[in-house]
Amino acid sequence: MSRKTNRSPVSLDLRSELLQVQNQQIAADRSEYILKDNCNAAPVRDRTGKIVVAISMSAFEYQMTLSFRTRILPETS
Repeated sequence: MSRKTNRSPVSLDLRSELLQVQNQQIAADRSEYILKDNCNAAPVRDRTGKIVVAISMSAFEYQMTLSFRTRILPETS
């Protein structure tokens, strides 16, 4: 797997990151594919807990600050 930016996860980094996404139920890309671009994704579940769709948002760093992401992303538990 080749890096797209200097922040792209590879090999063991990727495995660790996938486990983190599985536990938190939210995925985050911080300049890993496109420099200065942030993307967040989360599953949307039905009444039974089954994942039916996913939703994501993407914006450049200057448009989506950490405090903004913290306010709009759902809490995970």
